[in-house]
Amino acid sequence: MLVRKYIFGIFAALGFALTPVQPASATTLAGSDLLKGKYSATLQKSFAPNDVPALKFDGSLMGERYLRTDRAEAALLFIPDKKKVPEIVSGDWHAVPVGFQTIVVAVNRENKLERLDLATLASLFGKQQESGELRTWDNLTKSGLRLPVHPLLTRYDLSAATSMFRNRVLRDGEFRSNTSFFTDDATSIAHISSSPASIGILAVPPAPDSIHSIRVIALALKADSPSAYLPTPDNLHNGDYPLAVPLYLVIPKKHLAAVRPILPVLFGDKQAAALLEAGFVPVAKNLRKNFQQVLDTVR
Repeated sequence: MLVRKYIFGIFAALGFALTPVQPASATTLAGSDLLKGKYSATLQKSFAPNDVPALKFDGSLMGERYLRTDRAEAALLFIPDKKKVPEIVSGDWHAVPVGFQTIVVAVNRENKLERLDLATLASLFGKQQESGELRTWDNLTKSGLRLPVHPLLTRYDLSAATSMFRNRVLRDGEFRSNTSFFTDDATSIAHISSSPASIGILAVPPAPDSIHSIRVIALALKADSPSAYLPTPDNLHNGDYPLAVPLYLVIPKKHLAAVRPILPVLFGDKQAAALLEAGFVPVAKNLRKNFQQVLDTVR
């Protein structure tokens, strides 16, 4: 203790003011509030205790604000159209996708339906059509399946797929009175598998082992659209699938060097699995690797 005081006294006499060394401040990562919970918990566990970024998952709009006011160095944001974000258009911000919020439509294998346009999809789920011509499957598929249409959705506490469906497909309208809500995709898939009358909205494409009992429906924007698309990794990445919102990792150019150390975790397999568990579709592994390499080399 005396030696320490003596050393401090010498440096003070020489005009140096010594203060205890402070650890470098952690990177602040903003993001959508939909990422709170399992995703954020996995993220925090993936870093060494002193390297955990400060998380401010207060919503995508707030995330943009944090970036603009330098209250975050990076953000994970759901952005429907990045052309509407001036800093991304100008090149001041880098934006690369790490996942997608999707709406996946599925039916029982006995149902002959293979394609839907968004207006017909709205009629199958919307309250205004529950007494109309789409009351039974035969009216739509001409397959002899005279069962009444039974719509069902995965809730995820009404925070992701269901709220997105209401906004994008029903235009904030109400669901049919016979609509069923289930807590997760696995429960929804079980009901679709056992009921030829069901049509379900899932948060993510089903695992291959459930494909034998259900069919994922290809979607088209309009009835006369020449092509309909399945929610495959390529169709999501290319923007062809009509019911998906990309989750972008957004980094201002000036903060790229500070953010690079956390990129391996953000693009890693653990975070991809955490996204899937939270009800979102991660970008394919090869694309995640490519995006990380681009951000590692860009200047």
